[in-house]
Amino acid sequence: MAMLAALMGGKALPAGELAYRAGVTFQTASSHLRILETSGFIRAIKCGRHRYYELTNQNIAEGLETLASSLLVKLPSIPPHLSLARFCYDHLAGQLAVMITQKLISHGAITLNNCAFECHQGHDHLWCQFSLNLNTVRATN
Repeated sequence: MAMLAALMGGKALPAGELAYRAGVTFQTASSHLRILETSGFIRAIKCGRHRYYELTNQNIAEGLETLASSLLVKLPSIPPHLSLARFCYDHLAGQLAVMITQKLISHGAITLNNCAFECHQGHDHLWCQFSLNLNTVRATN
């Protein structure tokens, strides 16, 4: 699970880095990566002699988040500099993301509806501060 958690940052990583983060040998990591790739959880990207691994798609990332939230075993703690702000696959995470979300809710710009956020009209000035055009965002969803 530690190697998959490391890939939640949305950045492809080499086997050596994944082994280090999981606290296993390179050989053990390679064996596990083959299983994860064959199972469709990850894919390998060749770059010259090197192979970088990444999660297959957004559905895998969402499934891992759901699984991690229900685990009784604690995953390795997040280093302090990453707990403040980081990317998790394709979205902002950490304390900064929570503060931004709380502020957007308190201003009525978004609401939580059935585990999904909904953006509301009339708050374009808030979205402009993030350099976001809601019409573009809505068109992609």
